[in-house]
Amino acid sequence: MIKVKEVIVFTISGKKYGIEIGGMQSLETFQEVQPLADAPDFILGTVEIRGAVIPVFDINRIIGLPAKKPDGQPVGAVEKRKLLLLRTKAGTLACIVDGVENVFRAEGGDVQPVPQMTRTKGTDFLDFIIRKDDKLVVVIQPGELFTDEQVKSIRETDFTKTEKEEEEEEEEEEDQAEDESREDENREDENREDEKQERSGVL
Repeated sequence: MIKVKEVIVFTISGKKYGIEIGGMQSLETFQEVQPLADAPDFILGTVEIRGAVIPVFDINRIIGLPAKKPDGQPVGAVEKRKLLLLRTKAGTLACIVDGVENVFRAEGGDVQPVPQMTRTKGTDFLDFIIRKDDKLVVVIQPGELFTDEQVKSIRETDFTKTEKEEEEEEEEEEDQAEDESREDENREDENREDEKQERSGVL
């Protein structure tokens, strides 16, 4: 019996890749990513989806493509951008893609193994290759995208505090410190005034 592979094909940096449906949790409308105050360099920030805070990772950086623009957005047309929520060893994480095509059913000769010569260090995420419209598309295995070290750093990151919230907390602490400093100065002025009055009384 021929096994059928159901693959969702997407585009990043002008290249097409695929992920088996089983490795994807959902496909979501794009929304702005909230930067984090302290996160691994491959994490762009977070998004909130149906009440859940989801980390967003830089898939370009992970699979070795040119980096995204400084703001973390892909180069593709804004209206076509999507969020892919993937099942990884570190839990559910999202990545930004430039566009998504319909699910493709590949079977028989349209499914090929990844050539052994391309399996170098750091390419464990390469799952298999499919032929679509006479072109080869590399299918990624989400469960192998991150190294053990990266998984550890993701699990140790506090994704509840955004960069903006961190800045607000710092500003609040600075304001509080200034208030305390002014109170100390006022107390010193009052003490000096009391001392003056005491000396005046003695004289």
